Amino acid sequence: MTGPNQPQPDKANPTPVSPTQAPPKPADRRGRWVAILTGALSILIGLVYLVLITVLDARGPMQPPPPEALGLSAAPTAPAKAQTLAKAQSPVEAQSPVEALAQSEAQAPVQPQG
Repeated sequence: MTGPNQPQPDKANPTPVSPTQAPPKPADRRGRWVAILTGALSILIGLVYLVLITVLDARGPMQPPPPEALGLSAAPTAPAKAQTLAKAQSPVEAQSPVEALAQSEAQAPVQPQG
């Protein structure tokens, strides 16, 4: 039975209806497996993303980095006791780069201009 707006079947030339479908071609079978695998992979990536976001959100709000990480202030120095202990153990005195540059400039011979 057809509805009022549907075309009437052509009773003079009926289309043959095959009782069985033809088996799918190998390329169709491979394409089906590729589609299934791609869909499963995309669902897996989505679930991993949701778990990752949930874990990261559970850590609480983000804190700003310390000023030392941005180079805005000097890093805290070691206590004086640790510095004297390091000097006593090390035969070579540690110098800051500024002190080393000043010492090398003081030792450099002065060339006369002429």
